[in-house]
Amino acid sequence: AGRIGVLVEGDLLFSESARVLALCDAELIVCVMKKVTDAAPQLMLRAGAFSNGVAMLLVGKNYAAVSDIRGKIVTAGCADVISAEVKIEKDYRLISERRRGLTRG
Repeated sequence: AGRIGVLVEGDLLFSESARVLALCDAELIVCVMKKVTDAAPQLMLRAGAFSNGVAMLLVGKNYAAVSDIRGKIVTAGCADVISAEVKIEKDYRLISERRRGLTRG
């Protein structure tokens, strides 16, 4: 199915976590949370997807959201089962100079 990067709970709040997964060629980044209680995780999901050029998925108890590489929420909902079709695309417009193990600061 491709390379899937996984973030757990608070890892989403640290932008470096998603960046490292993107640099390691993740085609989709999934963040698993116990429960989504406010808007901060969704905001960080959108920011991570946009800044790293990789689609991201947030999953919590009775909540899921998918953000495309433009930072737009493609699908979001509160239900026991949520179905979404995710187009795997990558755009390294913001990290095009970065390579695994070597970054420009």
